[in-house]
Order: sequence, then structure tokens, then C-alpha cells
Amino acid sequence: PDADPDRLEADARAAGLPVGLEPAASRRGRVAGPRPRLEGVRMFTSPDGLTVLVGKGGRENDRLTFRLAGPDDFWLHALGVPGAHVVIRNPERRPRPPRATLEQAAALAAWFSDARRSDRADVQWTRRKHVRRIRGATPGTVRIKRFETVRVIPAAPSADEGPGDARNGP
Repeated sequence: PDADPDRLEADARAAGLPVGLEPAASRRGRVAGPRPRLEGVRMFTSPDGLTVLVGKGGRENDRLTFRLAGPDDFWLHALGVPGAHVVIRNPERRPRPPRATLEQAAALAAWFSDARRSDRADVQWTRRKHVRRIRGATPGTVRIKRFETVRVIPAAPSADEGPGDARNGP
């Protein structure tokens, strides 16, 4: 009853619980627009402690890529098949994601795509700033300026990958 909401949020963050999803700051350090919601996005924690976000459908992919992700976040998608957009948060603006995080995020991108039943899948990855909407196309359809490809075995998320978003399910 007398609990301070800011204190509760700080305690939850300290315990590693997802309590909100802030949009990435722009180059000037400001956040534009209203605070985005987590609905339609799965959240995982990588082996390196980075946040990995996975869209659930076309509109959610579009929102994840163009509203939640910052320009220096890493963006992934299974090559040549419909599927989820995956974003690795990059608050430290690293030049490349850590290998274990990249492999986990790519396996998630393959799992949450039509490549799920394949033995191996190619997944494109790049910085979000190299991803563009295609005018007039359905939400979530994008064009990528430059990218690298990693080949992975599609893998379902495991319980040890982090809290996820239990409300939204797989």
C-alpha cells in the first residue's frame, strides 16, 4: 500500500526482472515519442547478458525494428523466409555482437520463422540503421543495405535464456 513505484521498479531491475522496455536513445541522447509497449515482443537474455527481442508478427516486427530498436542495435532475420525480426540491444555500441549472443539470437530468428524445421538456416544480421521499410509493402517487409550471414541450427528458446515474456507465450 505505501510502496513507492520508483523503488519497486528499481528493486525489480536489480533482481534482473523486466519491468519496462525503454526505446533506445537517439544520438543526441533523447528518446522521441511515447514510451513503447512490450506487447507482441518476446524478450530473452543472452549468455552475455544482453537483451534479445523477438517480434511476433508483421506489425510487431515493424514496431520492434523501427520504434523500439536503436540505430546501433543489431538486427537479425532468417534469410529468404517469412519470420520474426530479432533485435539484440547494443547499449555499449559494440562493433559486433558477442559470438554466443549472435548464435543464440540467430537460432531464435530461425526458430521463429518458416525455417524452423530445417536442419540449418542462414540468418542475416546487421545494425538496425541499415534496415529500411519498403514503401507500400506489408508491415515488417524490409530491405537491408549491408549485412553478414551466419548459419545456425534453429533452436527453441530454453528456460535458461532469461525471463522472456510469459504473458505473450511462444
